[in-house]
Parts: sequence; structure tokens; C-alpha cells
Amino acid sequence: MSKILVIEDDSVLQQAYKDKFERNGFQVICAVSGEEGIQTAAKEIPDLIILDIILVGNLTGEDVLKQIKLNPKISSIPVVIMTNLDDKMFKFYDMGANWYFVKATTTLEQVLNKIKEILNHN
Repeated sequence: MSKILVIEDDSVLQQAYKDKFERNGFQVICAVSGEEGIQTAAKEIPDLIILDIILVGNLTGEDVLKQIKLNPKISSIPVVIMTNLDDKMFKFYDMGANWYFVKATTTLEQVLNKIKEILNHN
């Protein structure tokens, strides 16, 4: 079973992701802050990370993405960005993100399909 780490500080969204992904056969772990997300990623070694850019705490999602990509233990984990900052897409791709969704115009089904595609699940 593939493991997904959701780093999202909005509890409603976090629960929606968790419910959708678990119903589709994924194990889901969650983190609320960037600091917690980095620690959880290093400890759990998920197969994929869903990362919000605006987070509580001292680290933004951008900081988290940088730290993930600098850590050899977790740098190869695919990262899917979920944000409403639609003007930063190319910057995040340049930083190593695998995909980028604008929350306001994306359905959970679209996110799920992209995860399956990245992880080669059919």
C-alpha cells in the first residue's frame, strides 16, 4: 500500500484528502506545519507528499520543498503542490515539485488521478 504524506494546515481540507485517498487504497499520514512535515517525511519515508504552500509555523511550503530536496534520504519523493498561489507554478517546478494544483480550480478526483499517475497505480 502506497503511503501519502499530506502537509496541510486547513483541517477540513486535510480530512478531505485523507478520506478520499484512504477510500482509494492509500495509507495517509498528515502534518500541520512545515516543521512537522519535514520530520514526518524523514521518519515515515512516504511514497508521495502533498504540500500546501501557506502553512502555520515558521516554514512555508516553499521552505519545506527546499529542505526535502536537499535531504538525500527523502529528496527523491515526488511532491505535489496544492496552493492558491497560481503565479508561482514554474518556480516550484524548478525547485523539484512534480506537479502543481491551484486549490480553487482543482477537484479531489483530479488530485487522486495525478497521484495514481505519478505512483503508477491504475
